[in-house]
Amino acid sequence: ATNNSTLMNCDDCTDDQKDLIKQLQGKHEDLIGKDAAYYDAEFFSRWLVARDWSLEKANDMLVAAKKWRADEDIDGMVAKYGAQGNDTREFLQKFCPSTFHGVDKRGCPIYVERVGAFDATGLLASIDIEDLKTHHIFQLERGERLKREAGIKLQNKPFKKHLAIEDLGGLGWGHMTSACVELTKSLVVLDESYYPESMEKLFIINAPWIFNATWKLLKPLISERTLAKITICGADYYEKLVEVIDEDQIPAEFGGKCTQCNGQCVGAGGKVPESFHRGGHAIEDPEQVHEVTVGRNSVHEVRVPVKANALLCYEFWTDGYDLQFGVVFVSNDAAAKRVPMMPTKKVDSHKAHVSGDVSAVADGALILLFDNTHSMLRSKKLYFNVRVPTADDSELKVEECDHE
Repeated sequence: ATNNSTLMNCDDCTDDQKDLIKQLQGKHEDLIGKDAAYYDAEFFSRWLVARDWSLEKANDMLVAAKKWRADEDIDGMVAKYGAQGNDTREFLQKFCPSTFHGVDKRGCPIYVERVGAFDATGLLASIDIEDLKTHHIFQLERGERLKREAGIKLQNKPFKKHLAIEDLGGLGWGHMTSACVELTKSLVVLDESYYPESMEKLFIINAPWIFNATWKLLKPLISERTLAKITICGADYYEKLVEVIDEDQIPAEFGGKCTQCNGQCVGAGGKVPESFHRGGHAIEDPEQVHEVTVGRNSVHEVRVPVKANALLCYEFWTDGYDLQFGVVFVSNDAAAKRVPMMPTKKVDSHKAHVSGDVSAVADGALILLFDNTHSMLRSKKLYFNVRVPTADDSELKVEECDHE
């Protein structure tokens, strides 16, 4: 026997852990009566594992989840949302490519999502946040049903944990608005609260630089147990996938050898036409790039007001020639001095985009310094974008000035 707090195989639990499972089962006999195959010992162990084998905390968590399901009528919502002809579901299935595709080497269905292919700005202009939450819950519930069916067929008991692949290829500034970040955070909390220990492994693939900023905001909301299951990859993900998934089960979009889907296993997503936007009006494009000419022997400053601990994300590049770049912070105190956050140094912004993020130490302003004082003869064409994901988009005020 072992005392590993992440155990899900009840046969390997200690006698004390088995006793805790039985006690938790005894408090929720209504669930067992509803579906004894699904609500088995391993189901109850998920809640105990999520609360480090504290019976009181696990019971409180499960009671809260049952109340949520009743208050939100989750079973009724799933039936209604999944009904044929539901326009919202069909719209999101087209523009939010996500599905269960293939099985892992255990025979358990795999969840695949291509959030980088979502037109986040267009989606939020076309539907309500609650519709996106409903779609997410629908997929979770569908996954539980598919795991139950596949597990009983193969091993006479439901699979409890599935593999997931999250493709971030195409992730950009449109995914970094405050509305998108707050929605993502709320979904993370929902998953952790009402579907604990339901994931075996999550592969985040094609992760671009901008994901680093998102991850800093999401990571504190995720339990250490879940974090240990997450593998973050760039484009070098395939060898990791084939360790747990046969190649003919991997979507063709990810280099797999699936022959069942004619090369379109997950869907491409794409831009939501403006005809779907509520009111039919154009919306602000967060991908819009600022352009400015930095004069010879001068500095262009971009000042962004921020709250304490706010994260400022930036990306910039130049035409033809390099530039010097740095970041300073100044508090709201009238007598405050500039505090260097990133030393000014030369960057090859004419060869590749320069990107990153910086945190505010207090209420005040972060100032990006685009320094061309080393050039006595040439002006530089600068392109840049900035965003504070934790701030309301309407509150983002960017002030610019030049000086020598």
